[in-house]
Amino acid sequence: MQIPDNVKVYEHPLATYWFDENGFLNVISKKAERTIETMTDYFLDIKKVNGGKKVFVISDVTAASPLDKQTRAFVYEEMKENYLALSLISHSPVGRMIGNIIFALSTPVLPIKMFNNEKEAREWLKTMKDKK
Repeated sequence: MQIPDNVKVYEHPLATYWFDENGFLNVISKKAERTIETMTDYFLDIKKVNGGKKVFVISDVTAASPLDKQTRAFVYEEMKENYLALSLISHSPVGRMIGNIIFALSTPVLPIKMFNNEKEAREWLKTMKDKK
């Protein structure tokens, strides 16, 4: 994902993010350990930036590390409270495989889909927005 020149960019130890012209929260995950504590701080940061409103999210998780079971459960609850839909991009076949396995083994808390390219991820998220 490319950061546009004309947007306010936010930095967090876990991610770089911004809002685009569609109002989508764009997230590029950084290579960093994800724990309940770091994810709590991340979601507090997101809430502050978006004024506590639920948002549509497109996230490049190529650099993200896997979550342990407790952190994953916490993240699912936070996503339910903060996101309307989530399209994930991974340029790593292993990352996509892990993501798809996790989705298959858990009950989705919101519309979530994994992609290997940004164009398809954006198109799908737009269809989710049109349904709301």
